[in-house]
Amino acid sequence: MEDGHELPEASDGGPDGMVTDDSNGENFSILGEKEIGGSVRLSSWSPTMDLFVVTYEETHTMELFHMNLRKLWSISHDARPSSICWRPDGKCIAVGFENGKMALIDAETSDVVTLSTEHKSVVSLVYWHETDSWVSNHPAQLLLHPEAGESKFFILCSCDADLDLQISAFGSLPLCRINVKAHVAKTSPTLNMA
Repeated sequence: MEDGHELPEASDGGPDGMVTDDSNGENFSILGEKEIGGSVRLSSWSPTMDLFVVTYEETHTMELFHMNLRKLWSISHDARPSSICWRPDGKCIAVGFENGKMALIDAETSDVVTLSTEHKSVVSLVYWHETDSWVSNHPAQLLLHPEAGESKFFILCSCDADLDLQISAFGSLPLCRINVKAHVAKTSPTLNMA
């Protein structure tokens, strides 16, 4: 049940390959099936294109696919990806790794745009936020970052297993670092963050 409405149940495809939506009796055909690299650990759809990125349980590999399951690129890293998030414009993928490293991957070329080692433990969360409230028209802003002249401002938040939160502009310009555990202990000593 979602928002008070019963979700329709679909029956598995029969020998004729037809799948039936039991709520209204409509049929649709399965056009094909294709297996990908292995047991999927993480996956994420592009917010702007018919693309999705996957990582696997058994490897340190990350692959980008078109929705028709055509592989566009594949890259490997020295550690397993532990979190992934597309930038809202779909141009870049932020990846956190089990060794505490962070990478920004160009979605079109698979090039590593930025690689950092700011975290000391597994990067458990990466999240992009898009805003235009910090963008000024001052020419000096272009010195900050090549993309700063665009109409949007992208903020990347990442958090590791030790609750060390980092916030950066465009994923490469550090804005702040907060140890959430220490901050909560200092401001709310009665709250247990263990």
